[in-house]
Amino acid sequence: MAKPGIVATDIVAELLAVPSTADAYRAQMPIGREGQPDEAAAMVLSLLGDRAAWVTGQCIGIDGGNALRAARRAFVDQALVREGPGPEMAGSRASASNIVPNN
Repeated sequence: MAKPGIVATDIVAELLAVPSTADAYRAQMPIGREGQPDEAAAMVLSLLGDRAAWVTGQCIGIDGGNALRAARRAFVDQALVREGPGPEMAGSRASASNIVPNN
């Protein structure tokens, strides 16, 4: 199964048309842009071919690194639990007391 992120299609055109929303999304992406339909299609086509016959039961992310955002957030949350918020977090709602570790 392919799991695409934000791909520039008619479905997300309205979302990407709002500059502040689109810019915020792109700023958090490791690749820094939304995907293109041919990029998502390339992965799907490769999974349909004979060379991928041994690939079963997988969910392949085609998201330009979007999944890494969640991993980074979990890493930061774990650090807050261990060490508490640093001075850059002063005044924010994040604190060691309100973050539950993922274990």
